[in-house]
Amino acid sequence: MKLQKLESKEILENIFRVSAPRFTAVGMAFCRPQETYENPKFRGKTFSLDEFKDWYRKESVKRGGADRFHYCTVYRGWNIPNEILEPFYQGKFGELSDEEKRLLELFEKLRGKKAYIIGVSEGESLKTLKHELSHGLWYTDGSYKAKSRAILKTIPKAQISLLEKYLALWGYHSAVFKDEDHTYIMCESASVKEAGLDAKIIRPAKKDLNENYNITFAKKGGVI
Repeated sequence: MKLQKLESKEILENIFRVSAPRFTAVGMAFCRPQETYENPKFRGKTFSLDEFKDWYRKESVKRGGADRFHYCTVYRGWNIPNEILEPFYQGKFGELSDEEKRLLELFEKLRGKKAYIIGVSEGESLKTLKHELSHGLWYTDGSYKAKSRAILKTIPKAQISLLEKYLALWGYHSAVFKDEDHTYIMCESASVKEAGLDAKIIRPAKKDLNENYNITFAKKGGVI
């Protein structure tokens, strides 16, 4: 069964990776947990998968895309604080999919503990893995987060405003903007360009953010 192929591994201290051969299995496991964490409509709410699919298709059309649910194609990595799973354990999200059940099974031992969970399929790019790991470091390492926030403040507000308008368009809640700002600037050059940012203006901050990531990652035993 495909759900049994969902496996987890602690890849940095208190940061766990969920993977599977098929990225769609990972995406469907994370879909509702991810969206109750960072979606502008669904953050902090309970909802069915059908409700989310309906909203997603409508938003896709608004952006000029197709009227279909291509969530697991558009997004190839996911990330959530462990605490986001608690309402799922408590039954507040109603009937769960096989993938969601497997996700809860993998992390039941961490209930009540501070940890971060990322979803990246087997064979996915190192850039995607770095993107998701940077979210994990932001959440689990106070020094990393403080340094990243300080670097973001060196970027002109007009540039940050352009990026955050872009993030809002792509379905991010304002509560996660700063975290996403630092990750997009480090890892998502094409998206940052599409958002209208000036590569020359943000280059020093991008360099500093990457240096902060590399140093923190290495200190925690990672290999760059």
